[in-house]
Amino acid sequence: RIFGAAQDITERKRVEEAMTTERSLLRTLVDNRPDSVYVKDLAGRKTLANPADIRKMGVASAAEALGKTDFEVFPPDLAAIFDADDQHVIQTGQPVLNREERFILPDGSQGWQLTSKAPLRDRAGQVIGLVGIGHDITERKRAEEELRESEARFRVIFERANDAIHVDNADDQILQVNPRMGELTGYSREELLTMRVSDLQAPEVRGQSGNVVRNELARHGHVAFESLNLHRSGRRIPIEVSVACIESAQGDLYVSIVRDITERKQ
Repeated sequence: RIFGAAQDITERKRVEEAMTTERSLLRTLVDNRPDSVYVKDLAGRKTLANPADIRKMGVASAAEALGKTDFEVFPPDLAAIFDADDQHVIQTGQPVLNREERFILPDGSQGWQLTSKAPLRDRAGQVIGLVGIGHDITERKRAEEELRESEARFRVIFERANDAIHVDNADDQILQVNPRMGELTGYSREELLTMRVSDLQAPEVRGQSGNVVRNELARHGHVAFESLNLHRSGRRIPIEVSVACIESAQGDLYVSIVRDITERKQ
């Protein structure tokens, strides 16, 4: 005789299929993210690494990445910083979010990333490791460094130029001046920053060039002309002005290079 029993496992199969689909979706998202995504156990060993993290580690495959700690991949000083973050997350259960970190690329160059780490817990709520995401900001940091260097070069040129330079807005308000501007006008830097460009013009030319200059700037982005400034002492100074318009978060700004042409006129 044969004794048989059958159990309906339709619901279980549906759950298994749903979980398989979910795992596949999650793995697809992890593997195709440009950010590094990884999982570590309590000892700091990688148990999961996506392709971006594998490339950052400088290894050929996931098999080479898994089981390794940061001390086996990065210089000791950087590995110690990464490990300290890991231990903080594991011991406190508190995440680390968007922390800027330096790392060494496989070619030996320096890279930067925004790191976020969160504790990984089991069903009982115990911390069994951590999940980390590293967003590469190397290009942004390089751009920021280039911008700082560019600003530093501009500052040197601006401050040491033989010609007077001032920057003003669409309301004619002076926003920035170099030392030569004070020498040309007789006013201090502090005084100039409370004035308008028209305050420096001789009465006979005041307001004459404004619309013409704006129209030329709108068409060509640059204009040059002669004018007449009034020194603090009342002395009239013939000048040559070169104006360019630049866009900024504050709106259009006007950079004027002003040259004293008294000797040339004489």
